[in-house]
Amino acid sequence: MDSDKGAGGEQAPKETKEGQTTQAGQATQAGQATQAGQTTQAGQTAQAKNKKNKPITQMGQSTAAREHKNTLLIDLLHWHGRAIEVLNTISGSDFDPATDIMFLTRTLKSDQEYDICFVLKWYLLVLFEHQSTINPNMVLRTLEYLVLAISDILNKNDEKSKKYATKLVKIPKIVAAVLYDGKRRLKPEERVLEFNSHFADLPMGIKPLVYPLFNAIPRSLNFEVEIIDLLDPSSKKILDASPTLRGYAELSIEIRKQIKKMKKQAKLNDVPDDLKLALRRAFTICIRNGSPI
Repeated sequence: MDSDKGAGGEQAPKETKEGQTTQAGQATQAGQATQAGQTTQAGQTAQAKNKKNKPITQMGQSTAAREHKNTLLIDLLHWHGRAIEVLNTISGSDFDPATDIMFLTRTLKSDQEYDICFVLKWYLLVLFEHQSTINPNMVLRTLEYLVLAISDILNKNDEKSKKYATKLVKIPKIVAAVLYDGKRRLKPEERVLEFNSHFADLPMGIKPLVYPLFNAIPRSLNFEVEIIDLLDPSSKKILDASPTLRGYAELSIEIRKQIKKMKKQAKLNDVPDDLKLALRRAFTICIRNGSPI
């Protein structure tokens, strides 16, 4: 088509002044806009059809599912009494549910922060992390969280400057655990993660270093994190002692049942809305069955 003609084929006046747009240019822009709009609508329609017809094969392992359950457990443990209840169960302590605690919130990155972290009367720092996938690096992540938490505590209590003084600065004792509810049950060697296991071995032929720290890491420098598998039969004693963890474990199992049932009925299409429906159904069933969620 002649470049000086409009959409209807008529001769378009050429540009007479700088900055003016010819009718041909307007028609071309309009045609492009219309075509773009049609393409967008067609693309959205195709996506909708594809979304509707696409089989759901990974819903139970989706990021949305993990985030919903992760948020749920975090919300539960941000209740004062529940947090102390879980602390007593895991550590064997017997703190009163009304004991004063201070929750800490610290963002490491724009999309990463520790789950549950609180200080109990200055002498105990508690960190609980939730995992629905197996991660052998949780001890490193836990240490990272604890270092930042201790830094926050020192800043809040005006202890930061005292680090450079001659008097020993005291920090709270630490209780750290990972609460796991993934599909696969943990192997015995996966239940306790050790900081020492992350040290790289020296290459063959390298003479052992003289400084004792590098020859053998002293036990006092080691740091361990226990991974508690909430859905494993071996955790029954813990669940019996903690209504909060038992209720969450029962809900976690029921959520998976509902997701599997909805997938079988081919009713799971829109992840956020359908997941909320599965959560509501799971909540209803658990409450009806007397679960302490």
